[in-house]
Amino acid sequence: MTAEKQASFDLPQEYTRAATILLRGYLRLYVLEKLQERALAGSEIADDLMHSCSWRPSPGTVYPLLQRLEQEGLARSHWETANGRPRRVYALTEEGSRERVRLRQRLEPELRRTLRMLQLHIDYLFGSESG
Repeated sequence: MTAEKQASFDLPQEYTRAATILLRGYLRLYVLEKLQERALAGSEIADDLMHSCSWRPSPGTVYPLLQRLEQEGLARSHWETANGRPRRVYALTEEGSRERVRLRQRLEPELRRTLRMLQLHIDYLFGSESG
């Protein structure tokens, strides 16, 4: 690798990019889980992700996903006014609830495997907290 290419490599940016890819992979399930709890606007989902895992997906990620869920019959939406501003709020349908359970059953083992792998890397690179 040339010194110029080596200098342009930004390690924190690469890890942020990798984390974003991982989070996007589970976003569909996350949204179904949140909509199971209550009806939400896309901005509320993005705010919740920012609060829970310091990642704010772009509107170009959240809204197309919500529209697809609605087209697939997994969610329904309606307009409401909050603070004098109209916003589209999404709620889970019965079929969406069933899809949430199916997707959860399929993804949980994979997510747990990924977390174990990451924990092994953390322990190897930085030491185990228990030791």
